[in-house]
Amino acid sequence: MSQTQALVEKVAALRNPRDPGGELPDNRDARYRQLEKHVSMGMQHHMLLERSLRQFSEPNGEIQSPSRLTARARRLLESTRQLLADLRRLADHLGELSLEATDPLQESYHDAVAMTEVILRVVQAFPDNLAEQLKLCRGLERFQFAAQSHCARLQKAVQNRLHDHRALCVLTETFTALAEEGEVDTQKWITLAEHLLNEAQQGEPLRLLQPTCESAVEQIVVHSLNCARVMARLVRCDPEWQDRILDPILAALLHDVGMMAVPPEVVLQSEKLSDDSRRALESHPQVGAEWLRKQFDRADWLAETALSHHEDLDGTGYPGGLRELQIPPLVRLVAVCDVYSAYCSKRAYRPPLNPRAALTETLLQAEEGKLDQGCAEKLLQLAFYPTGTVVELDDGSIGLVVGNHMGRRDLNTPTAPVVALFADSSHHAEPLIRHVDLNECDGRSIVRALDEDEISRLSRCFSDALR
Repeated sequence: MSQTQALVEKVAALRNPRDPGGELPDNRDARYRQLEKHVSMGMQHHMLLERSLRQFSEPNGEIQSPSRLTARARRLLESTRQLLADLRRLADHLGELSLEATDPLQESYHDAVAMTEVILRVVQAFPDNLAEQLKLCRGLERFQFAAQSHCARLQKAVQNRLHDHRALCVLTETFTALAEEGEVDTQKWITLAEHLLNEAQQGEPLRLLQPTCESAVEQIVVHSLNCARVMARLVRCDPEWQDRILDPILAALLHDVGMMAVPPEVVLQSEKLSDDSRRALESHPQVGAEWLRKQFDRADWLAETALSHHEDLDGTGYPGGLRELQIPPLVRLVAVCDVYSAYCSKRAYRPPLNPRAALTETLLQAEEGKLDQGCAEKLLQLAFYPTGTVVELDDGSIGLVVGNHMGRRDLNTPTAPVVALFADSSHHAEPLIRHVDLNECDGRSIVRALDEDEISRLSRCFSDALR
């Protein structure tokens, strides 16, 4: 049974307990709407695929073809069937994500279906002459290889999006359980921390998510996940933390749980905070520490991090006005990740800063004595442009940062990564992706990192490079 079919049954089960008036209880209405959207999106993808393929199928489900096919053409058909199976699985996953119609993954899926349809149309039109079939197979195999490559890249992109989606679900479930003093599934968020560490150790690009700024809970959990992703990259090779390498990541995941007690309108407020709103906001460290002590009485470091991550070294932080050595090393490191991640995230009152500006602002806070300077300088491991950042060079060309010079510490190193250029100065696609080491180039430099909206607009044209 597919995931979509299973969800249809769940919707049916939800409908059965309805009262004669047909209304769902208030506390289930939001979940019901989300589930219906999930099912609807999955069914739309299946309908798109089935509609494209129905005209090519016999009543028994076999693909129509000429009366005779060469062995090479049959292999082509078999591999196309495998491509169809992959697309059906992707339909289930895309339904789970409930994406908007304009999402680049949706558009990429439509492209994959269209490419598969072309293959089937050509096979259906094959002549019976075997020699002619062999000629057509050669060209069609090249096209099929392009379709398979496109589908493989789409699968990887969907897998990344699913990991993010499921990570946010785990954090939402954990934060809600802590806020309601319910039972916390500890293994889930430990497994999440292990996954984030593995991402960092495998050299995966740093993916910092952006909240929609429409849901306070989403903004809280997205920030916590971003903070933990930054932390994983700072501690992966740090000898100080190798004996308990998951502890800093777990602390980063849970440090902001007390924000769940702050009224949503305060979390999402775009104007300057009133005194009452500021007091409500500044109460979250104590609330979070209290929740964590109740759940994890043997992990004092978790509660300590939640309580003190807004303390500044100069004594101007809250809630205790701690100074210098009164603030433990783990808290100092989480505070740096918290500040950097916050600068990189969209808020109701400002757009996100690009990685270079976020790193600069964080280092300035360390210079002013608010953050630990040694911890802040660890962010230089990310460089001004972390791997995976889409950037524009001074000649207008567009590229993707694929590597940084971590072993060198001169002033130019953080600003001169290795870039894979996929668009020229006129924003036309390069025939081949070119890799340029800016540290070895004279007169070439990055002028800016592209924001989320710009990347979305480019993703259809340059989907292979951006995926």
